[in-house]
Amino acid sequence: MHSEVTDLSLIERTNIASMTAMTAFWFFCVGASLGSFLNVVVYRLPRGMTLVRKKSSCPSCDQPIEMRDNIPIFGWLKLHGRCRNCGWHIPIRYPLVELAVAAQFVILFFVELISGGTNLPVRQPDFYAGVVWTVWYLKYPDLIQLYFFHCLLLYLSLALLLLAVDRQFPPRRLITLGVLAGLVWLAIEPQLHPTLGLSRWNMPQRSPQRWAAIWSGLLGMASGAGMGTVLGMVIPETKAGTTQSALIGIFSLSGLYLGPSTVISVTVLALMVHLCAGAMVAPRLSHLSLAMSLVVGIHIQILAWRHLAAIPFWPSHAQPWQRHTEILAVVVVVVTLIRQRILDARLAK
Repeated sequence: MHSEVTDLSLIERTNIASMTAMTAFWFFCVGASLGSFLNVVVYRLPRGMTLVRKKSSCPSCDQPIEMRDNIPIFGWLKLHGRCRNCGWHIPIRYPLVELAVAAQFVILFFVELISGGTNLPVRQPDFYAGVVWTVWYLKYPDLIQLYFFHCLLLYLSLALLLLAVDRQFPPRRLITLGVLAGLVWLAIEPQLHPTLGLSRWNMPQRSPQRWAAIWSGLLGMASGAGMGTVLGMVIPETKAGTTQSALIGIFSLSGLYLGPSTVISVTVLALMVHLCAGAMVAPRLSHLSLAMSLVVGIHIQILAWRHLAAIPFWPSHAQPWQRHTEILAVVVVVVTLIRQRILDARLAK
């Protein structure tokens, strides 16, 4: 049951709205800063460079970037996309990545966090929602952990996608960090897999709950890796080594962080997005169309999780595994046929 306070004065409502806006802006700044760090990770990690010991510098002249210019998004706008020292053109991708991560944080802030978790399946939405209860008072600690848990998944997925764009294989350190973070977090807070329906308050059952969450994460990761491997072999344009590695990595992390019952759902969403938006991808990035669609599918899965699970025929935790495979088989066949017709039409021109 979601509660809305209706007996507040205009001043109190204005104060709450102002607090919500300021908190959202704070989350935006945190996301943009992490987006800036993501640019560093994607550039330095494949090259074996340190992530923390060396200050941010221009890739062209190697001069350190001044603090006044190192403000996410606004720094690029202030410099008109050029290095202050050498005039090197800074790719627009840098501020776009910062903006994308900031948008992830803010959208999930509204849809999942201050809504009281209305997007999450099985878990009952919090009675007291809003920024005061969920963020500042922390009345429901598991919800803010779910928020950052899902932000971490989206962050890692975007990192693997950007590495694939640069035709780089996912570094083992990044994958290992993502897997360990997910498993340890699940062991500490088993309710991060809401489809397990574990109690938030039953302390004597914490040890069995932890093992249930860990096994759920491991099964999800194995299922995701298998799905990524199969799709990478079936869909022709994803057979490039870096693309297939990115697919397997993103699918594995998705299964680990969201649970095995979401693997088929995310796959169906990714294929649908791939079918609808694949034609809009630039030819030089066509091999990444499915990986991009997968990242979009993970976003949709998290944001609309409860609504998707409520659809009678949708593959979810409420459906038997046989139904999952049947739906996936139908979607794969339909998408393959339509995509083949699109490719034939292109070749005919």
